[in-house]
Amino acid sequence: MVNKENKNKVPTIFKITKDQWPFVFKLLTIAFVGIVILNFANFFSGPKAADSQASLLPKNQDTGNDQLVYVPDSNTLESQLENILSEIDGVGDVSVSLVFAEGPTKEYAVNVNTTAREIQEKDQSGGIRTTNEKTENGQMVMGEGNAQPVLVKESMPKIQGILIVAQGAENPLVKEELFQAAKTLLQIPAHRITICSKKGG
Repeated sequence: MVNKENKNKVPTIFKITKDQWPFVFKLLTIAFVGIVILNFANFFSGPKAADSQASLLPKNQDTGNDQLVYVPDSNTLESQLENILSEIDGVGDVSVSLVFAEGPTKEYAVNVNTTAREIQEKDQSGGIRTTNEKTENGQMVMGEGNAQPVLVKESMPKIQGILIVAQGAENPLVKEELFQAAKTLLQIPAHRITICSKKGG
């Protein structure tokens, strides 16, 4: 004879009492809401992050190459420094002039074909003389349409010195802040930094 009570009993892994159900329901609700929020966050933040990163690179550069970096020209760099330095407390109008020891360096992709051969010759005494020859031919890699060579790496121009003319620089404290800011931003020694006060300061 089959026991009806055992027949209708459903096996369970966790035993949850009637009093525990409200607490369990809250946990499940919180977990579900958390998953939904994470999915929405990933959906909306992903494309925006990619667009923001791409906008920092020049349009003619390939974002897939990790070695390509944005290198500003001298006018752009001076303008950026003027904007930053003018934000210092006590500083008014700022003019910046940079002196470069050398211009930016560019490295282009090159296909190198190497040919090596070994030449063996017998001399008059019957000995064998071996000569090794190695020839290398380099050809610059051109981009799509063979218009421009492929740029692999571009380095910042080497800065020789900086002249800062700023309103408020007659104040020793302001002048010191300008000095430290230029030293930190450009990573150049102190004797290469000159700061003068501007008319009307």
